[in-house]
Amino acid sequence: MIFGGTTEGRELAQCLMKTRHKILYSAATEYGALLIPESGNLKVRYGRMQVEDMLQCFKEEDISMVLDATHPYAVLAGKTIRKAARLADIRYLRIRRDLEASTSMLSGRDFRTFPTVKDAAEWLRHEEGKILITTGSKEIEAYTCIPDYKERCFVRALPQEAVLQKLKALGFPGKMLCLMQGPFSEDLNFALLKQTGARFLVSKNSGETGGFPEKCEAAIRAGAELLVIGAPPETDPLKPPREQEMTLIQAETYLSQIYE
Repeated sequence: MIFGGTTEGRELAQCLMKTRHKILYSAATEYGALLIPESGNLKVRYGRMQVEDMLQCFKEEDISMVLDATHPYAVLAGKTIRKAARLADIRYLRIRRDLEASTSMLSGRDFRTFPTVKDAAEWLRHEEGKILITTGSKEIEAYTCIPDYKERCFVRALPQEAVLQKLKALGFPGKMLCLMQGPFSEDLNFALLKQTGARFLVSKNSGETGGFPEKCEAAIRAGAELLVIGAPPETDPLKPPREQEMTLIQAETYLSQIYE
């Protein structure tokens, strides 16, 4: 069973489809599930799951291995998956996105880091100028503390009906929304910064896979100040041993050895 909704999750599914084993791909949202259609030995489902739901699914689908390829910032989902795998005594493998390369590129450059989206929004409260938000819709409520946020905050998020309705409910007008599926090129990021006249660009460090380097370069070209939400700390007592964490390339090699 692959918990995905990410590029890594979809690539793992494509890799395992070459085997004779049955694969269940689980995404949190319907949109995430639509990005990888069912085919052959691949079954796709969507919907957020609690521990009890996962345990029932493991049993019904006869799951023998769990691959956690969720987003590096999806801390709660990761904890839930690890707990369920341990309770079910199922082999667990965390696919770790390599953030070191994208982090090192910030060395010597002018940017600000914040531990959470809420902290970044609080700092922006006391600043002036347009803001391009690329941290997703999950914690978008935090930005409503910014004075005149409806006229200052441009939001780039996934093109999902639920996302659109959430943003509208919070008062974000359509002219401030850019609903697109990334990652995006440096030129597209630059064009959007120039079009919006954004003084600030807020981003998570999503690594090369998530298009973070392209955002950094675009911000430099456009003269926008970069605000980076730091990767969440790994404080979960259920965090697996190091050998159970692998990059995508390492995981594909490992799985090819197991499943021929």
